[in-house]
Amino acid sequence: MELLTGGGPLRAVPYAVAVLMLAVAALAGVAPGFVLLVVPLFGGLLAWQFGWALVLDRLAAPAWLVALVGAVLLGWPIATTLPLTG
Repeated sequence: MELLTGGGPLRAVPYAVAVLMLAVAALAGVAPGFVLLVVPLFGGLLAWQFGWALVLDRLAAPAWLVALVGAVLLGWPIATTLPLTG
């Protein structure tokens, strides 16, 4: 994200755009309606990853640690929904 936005306060913009576009797609009928139920959870996960990325960036943590913490963003929804779809 830092490369995309150049750091600073604009680094939150891609996260907000992703959540907004999912909500708009669901409202417009392009995405399934249940996406509206998932958007708040996804927004919370993005906020979690964004907050940890900021903290770890300020502590000059290695990039692999930031990626490991960010893996929660991908791992949590998979771990919770796979038993329902499998």
